[in-house]
This record gives sequence, C-alpha cells and structure tokens, in this order.
Amino acid sequence: MTIAVPDDVVEHAATAYHLRLSELRPVRRVGAPDGAVHTYRRDEQRLYFKIKQVARDAVPVEHARVAFVAHLHSAGITVPEQLPSPDGNLIEILDHAGSHYSAALSVQMPGRHIVIAQDWNDALVSAWGTTLGRMHAIAADYTAPDLPTWREEHAGFRDSCRDEALGAVWEDLGTALAALPIDRTCFGAVHNDLHSGNLLLAEDGSLAVLDFDVCGRHWYASDVASALAHPIWEMRQKAPSAIEPFVDGFLAAYTAEYPLPEAWRARLPLFLRYRMALFILAMAGEMGHPDALPSWLAEMRTWVCSGEPLTF
Repeated sequence: MTIAVPDDVVEHAATAYHLRLSELRPVRRVGAPDGAVHTYRRDEQRLYFKIKQVARDAVPVEHARVAFVAHLHSAGITVPEQLPSPDGNLIEILDHAGSHYSAALSVQMPGRHIVIAQDWNDALVSAWGTTLGRMHAIAADYTAPDLPTWREEHAGFRDSCRDEALGAVWEDLGTALAALPIDRTCFGAVHNDLHSGNLLLAEDGSLAVLDFDVCGRHWYASDVASALAHPIWEMRQKAPSAIEPFVDGFLAAYTAEYPLPEAWRARLPLFLRYRMALFILAMAGEMGHPDALPSWLAEMRTWVCSGEPLTF
C-alpha cells in the first residue's frame, strides 16, 4: 500500500534543507511508493529530495544505509551523491504527529530508466554484472554494524504473511539459509534489490544504481539472485533457451570483478526461490489484499509453492 507523506512534513523537510517549498516538483512514481520524491533545481544542478516514514528504532539503519551509499560513491560506483543539510547531516529525521520521517537530498545521476524491449542486449547484461561485482568487491572490506541482516528481513515477512502455504515455504527457506556459512568473502553489505528498475542507463552504456531503501547484510549470492530472478522468470515463460546465455554472460562479467565459487553458484536456485517468495510477499503486502493476487503473481506463487527448481 502507498505510504503518503503529509504536506506539513514536506514543508518541515524543505525548511531543514533551506529549500523553497514552491519550487519542489513532485515525481510521479508507479506501484506503491513508500514516500515522496521531489525534484529541485539549485545553481543549475538538478536534485532529488526524498522523504519517507521510518520507525523510530530504524533511524540508525537509515544512517547506516546512507553511509554505505557514500562509501560506494567514494569508491567510484555511480550511486546517488547525498548532499548534507545546512546542519551537516546526510539525512534529517523529522517528528510529526507521533510519526518519524527521514529526508535526504541527492544529485541527479546520469542516464534514464531501462526499457527492456529496446535496451536489452549483451552489453547491458555485462554492465549489470560488472556493476554488481564491483559493489561486492568494495563491500567485502566494509563493516556496517547497523545495517539489518537477512534474519530481520525474513522475520518481518514471516510475521506479516497471511498465506499459509507460502508461509510454510518461507519458513523452510529461512531454515535452509540459516544453515549456510557466513564470512566476509560471501556475506556483507548488499543493495538487496538490484533489478533492472533500479538502474539508470547512460549514453555510454554505463549504469547508475538507485534505491538503497532495503540495503542490508546478506549473502552476495542472494544479491546476484535478486538481479537474475525476474529475467529468468520472464525467459522461462517466453524464451527458455535464452536463460543460459543470460546467466553465463551476467556471471562472467560479475566474476571478473568478484569471485563466485562453484559452491555458491550451486546455491543460486535456493536464493532465486527466496527472492521470488520475498517478491510475492512484498507485492501482496503492497496491494493490501494478499488473498486476491493478479493472475501473473498467482502463477509465480504456484511455482514457488510447488518446489519445482528454477534451473539454468
């Protein structure tokens, strides 16, 4: 479901950043956005101003996510460059009517959203894999104690699940993941949602990375699966022979930047099922009526609950 931001909060946030309220332009977002995004021009620079509701106990997480994005930016990854408020804060926390909101100002990045029908090619797949591999190489030496782990992610969806069959699958997936090894080479700070909709394609073919709202600590193989899952699902329906070349091309580019040992590649089907189950749970929650899924999502749910492997 859409989580709106009251006008009073937008006004207070603009004041905190010394922005002129009348010059904020709302950005229309599809789906169920979790806050408000506005554009703003300052000194010939186009900026994005994002405000969203946060739980009070999640404020340290918001700071940790912004710090990780800044770390990636300093290492050369094209991610949002956060601009400090006049008080020197990369995010401002606002209290309003018993609720808490975060506000952040960033510089517009180069590029445009990817249109699969016209942009999909080997170069895009390679750039995608390269970008994710570089991010993991940078994250391997990064400590982020306040970022949530996969356990918080799993527990949150478990507790809100109203689908008995899918809930049982989700429990089994959690048990399987809990048995996996954890060390700095395979587990760390990840984007956690790097599907094509969270990328911008520049004219030179390079990619910028958007939306670190669910950034956390997870297995790197899970982050790889988050990129692979939806293309594999679509190809499975329409062009199964395209799956293997896609996965091979993506992983060749990824492993040129960061290793994915065979043991972890063999676990990708597990992570693909985890990512697809998570997607269904998240979509059901956004729609507010998980018992009446649209046909395409119901088909995905049937597959997840069937236990049929998603092979490639």
